[in-house]
Amino acid sequence: RRQRQMCIRDSIIENKMFFSPIKGEITQSFNFNENHFAIDIAADIGTPVKSVLDGKIIFSEWSLETGYVVVIDHGENIISVYKHNSKT
Repeated sequence: RRQRQMCIRDSIIENKMFFSPIKGEITQSFNFNENHFAIDIAADIGTPVKSVLDGKIIFSEWSLETGYVVVIDHGENIISVYKHNSKT
């Protein structure tokens, strides 16, 4: 059953057209072993950040740890998180 769930999840993701949220330099890649579950991209302050897929904003706040944070729900259990933004 778990393998079937993984196959369904993988096919959902494979059938999506993801877009780069911003043009910039990758400063840190996804690294499971270091508990870094993101890709960090450096860009000029004020550069617009775009969603990787169509979706609905479900969270938009400022935090002491990561600055402005935006979370978008894309449906089908897919969310994207945008941290270290200079504004929302």
